[in-house]
Amino acid sequence: MKQIPIRPIGRYFKLDDQGFVLNDTHPSDIPHSYTILLKQLITAYQVTYPDKLHSIWLRGSLARGLFIEKISDIDVFALLKTPNIRWENATLKQFHTEQYPFSIETCISSYSNDFLTKNPALAMQIQTQSHCLWGQDIRADLPLYRPSKLMALSYRWLELDIKIFLEKENKATEEYQSILKLLLRTAFELVMERANQYTPDLYYCYLTSARFYPTKELVLREILWHYLNPLDFERIVYLVRTLSPWIIEQLEDF
Repeated sequence: MKQIPIRPIGRYFKLDDQGFVLNDTHPSDIPHSYTILLKQLITAYQVTYPDKLHSIWLRGSLARGLFIEKISDIDVFALLKTPNIRWENATLKQFHTEQYPFSIETCISSYSNDFLTKNPALAMQIQTQSHCLWGQDIRADLPLYRPSKLMALSYRWLELDIKIFLEKENKATEEYQSILKLLLRTAFELVMERANQYTPDLYYCYLTSARFYPTKELVLREILWHYLNPLDFERIVYLVRTLSPWIIEQLEDF
């Protein structure tokens, strides 16, 4: 299998004059070749939730014009006028993800007048890195965000996800990649406010965290390499066991 080299893919989000993170998505950034797929997803959500649908959103690399086939995935979610759905996978009618050569994640969450209070993490992602495909665009009703702990997500479930990962046998390749991604993003969250920068992109997560923790540069770079080339599972487990205690220790003062 041909190895994928580490390359500077992605970018930092721009900040406005007051230091608030600007939404990094725009319809013109979405390649035309994916518009039919997105229309099919919108129709599938409408068929599956005909009376409950509030809005449909695209986030991630496709929305930001950074999609790379065989590396990136497509991430679509809907807000429903149904209470008490924090975040769930959606099984859509009349849509089959297995026909595509990349991963497609479809999810649902609840929307209500107190959405910001009930789901502040998703509100942040909608404001800063999501594009409304259909329905009511609520970004004007949400606060703006500066690079800070309010924008940090990965650290919240790092320790539990590592425990589950290490205890589980017969892990899928995607699970190895997922835990490596979580480590890189959490390492970035530790320094995001000091760097006054925001990005979910793994190369720049590695680059920024290595700048503040130069003694960890080699292990962070190796984690990024194994994310791109998940072949040596034993080495990945070793890296997780090596870096995760240090990150968890840093989180005590986060």
